[in-house]
Amino acid sequence: MNENKESKELTTEHFAMEVLKQEQEKSKAKNLGVVGLTVGFIGLAIATAVITIHLTNVNYKNDCDWRKLFSDYDSISQDGEGINNANYGEQGDLLNGAEDEVKEEPGDQ
Repeated sequence: MNENKESKELTTEHFAMEVLKQEQEKSKAKNLGVVGLTVGFIGLAIATAVITIHLTNVNYKNDCDWRKLFSDYDSISQDGEGINNANYGEQGDLLNGAEDEVKEEPGDQ
């Protein structure tokens, strides 16, 4: 009878050790999963930051190019009263800054 009790205790103890071992393996797997997700999230955050910085630089360069283009652009000349002469024909000039020579008529003097 003593032998049966010892084998029963060994079986119970063995079963408990197997359960603990399985739980430790699950815990290791969970820890590995958490570490993997953390590394993946950090990698994604770094990639997002790099892309954002790159796109900011591209946008800044594009903005500078447009500002330079518009600052170099010479718009249509206007007469002294600020009227745009594009649709009036004979007023002012349309040569972007090159003024027409004034023709004097003999009776104007």
